[in-house]
Order: sequence, then structure tokens, then C-alpha cells
Amino acid sequence: MLSQSEVARLLDRCVDEESPELAMEEILSAYVAWKLIRGQSCALVLQKLRYLTMYLRVTERQWVLATIREVIMVTATELSFGGGLIGACPVSTPLGKQVWNDFRRKLSTTSHAFNTDPEYGGPITFHGLRSIDEPRNPSYQRHWRFSCNDILH
Repeated sequence: MLSQSEVARLLDRCVDEESPELAMEEILSAYVAWKLIRGQSCALVLQKLRYLTMYLRVTERQWVLATIREVIMVTATELSFGGGLIGACPVSTPLGKQVWNDFRRKLSTTSHAFNTDPEYGGPITFHGLRSIDEPRNPSYQRHWRFSCNDILH
């Protein structure tokens, strides 16, 4: 669903949003959530995040990297702790809502069934679909090859 080229096009469209940084954060979290829900480990998703930054650099989208630098660092840090908070923030921009709705539509056509959240009554969140197998242990991150600075450079 969310390939590097598709994410890059969506990030380009964020310029027209009222809050471009927030829209970029929502798109990036959907990209990471899609990778995680498809069964990739946090370490592999961290590599994919690095490849995305390389793709943005190669396709001359340095302004996107400059705008989203802090978001990438926060996302990479969260992935290094197991990715439990990815997708936890409510989506508020029109482009972010579109991307997350497409994400949910795509999931509804796969083997994932949507249930009703027992506490809030609405549709279950992304975290209800994903089981976190990797511990949220800071010592675990030292085994990974990339740090946040490696991703951005």
C-alpha cells in the first residue's frame, strides 16, 4: 500500500496543508504502521525508514527532510523501543485522515477483521490489530545497526 514513492508524493502534498509538519507526521506514522502490521520487525522498519530518507534525498526532496527531521528522529527512537506508540496520536489533518482511511480500507480487505473497541465503543485502533512481540527495552536497541543520526545522513 504505502511504498516509498507513494509516501514521497504524499509528503509533497503536505505543503498545501494548514499544518504541514503534522500532516507529514501522520503520513510517516501510517507508513511505519503499515510496515509493522505486515509483520516486519522494528529493526527492519528502521532500515525502511532510512531507505525512505535516502529516496527523498535522491529525488531532490531535501525540503521534506528538513521539515520532517524531528519527526523522523522521534519515530526512529520509538521504533528502537518496540514501536508501541506509533499511530497512537489522533489524526487531524485532511491528508492524514485520507491516508489512515486508505490504510484501514486496505486492512479490511485482508485477513484482519475489525472489531469494536470494548472501552470506547468505536472501531478498534491500529494497536488492537498489532501484537507487540518485541519488548520495550532500551538495551535491545544496541543490537541494531542504525541510530537516529544514521537515518538522517
